[in-house]
Amino acid sequence: MRFLARTALAGLAMLTASAAAAAGDDGTRPGDDAMTCQQIAMELMPGVQQMRGGSTQQLGQDAQEMQRRAVKREAEIQSGAAAETAEMEAGCIGGVNATCAAASEAIQARHDARNAQIKAEDKPLNDRASSEMSALAAQGQAMQQNPRLMHLMQLAQQKHCH
Repeated sequence: MRFLARTALAGLAMLTASAAAAAGDDGTRPGDDAMTCQQIAMELMPGVQQMRGGSTQQLGQDAQEMQRRAVKREAEIQSGAAAETAEMEAGCIGGVNATCAAASEAIQARHDARNAQIKAEDKPLNDRASSEMSALAAQGQAMQQNPRLMHLMQLAQQKHCH
């Protein structure tokens, strides 16, 4: 979650031109050059909190769930691998034959069915993650349109704030 927020902010900080700046407001205020990193952070906080809201939090949770599923599935694959190897060896004694081909086709059919099941199980999570990424991108675009936020992020970058 922190990575996503940092990545979003770093990406936004690299943007130097915004539509609002083109309209004449560059976001600067008197005294900006004297601001400390802490003061910059305090003024940026509302925008950062918005970015840390539902989308990034849910994305982090979804990434953890996908990782948990991947680990569980890998364990299942490993436990079934020995049985598949034995099935292939039993069907393929003496070289390639009809029994060997049938064993290979049966294993492939099970793999295809398993992949279809995984795709169906993960579809709601993948759809939600896609929606969350779109919402996060929209938030980033909205922030780009705010010349003050863009100026503060540039100022933070210039001052090497973390």
